[in-house]
Amino acid sequence: MINKIFKYSSCDVVVKYVLDDLGATLDHTNMTSRTSDMLAKEFELFEEIKPEERCTCYHIIFSIDSRDPEHHLGECNQHLSEYDYYQLARRYLEQMGFLSGDGMHKSQYVMARTQSVDEQDIHIVVSRVRMNGTVVSNYLEEQRNEFVVNRLNHEFDMQDLTHTC
Repeated sequence: MINKIFKYSSCDVVVKYVLDDLGATLDHTNMTSRTSDMLAKEFELFEEIKPEERCTCYHIIFSIDSRDPEHHLGECNQHLSEYDYYQLARRYLEQMGFLSGDGMHKSQYVMARTQSVDEQDIHIVVSRVRMNGTVVSNYLEEQRNEFVVNRLNHEFDMQDLTHTC
């Protein structure tokens, strides 16, 4: 499993890109809306709480490889059930501090999935501004991300695709 994080100043454009341009399937969200336009408006409401924050949106991608033996890079057969995809994304968000506590201590997020012949991607669009107005820390974020992804690779019996597959 490979993980990438892209940082943006706003979630509205990102959620439209993932759902509309990439054609991702919306799997889960803690927001009330279900369309890209309405989700974008919901994200904007909480981003306005902290206008001084320059980087309020993260687009996190987990790529899970699945290739046939005939593929020029060889076979790589990693697969998760729909429930495991959700659990992987949810645990990542919890361990990175986006879903700490109950209720308003959580960040808004959207989980969506794309699938091609060779891989499945889990896309998470998440706001650093929590619903209570606090902000998820980005201190030592790269180290925390690496630690959490390694833990999830082990927990879900996934290969680290940066070194294999």
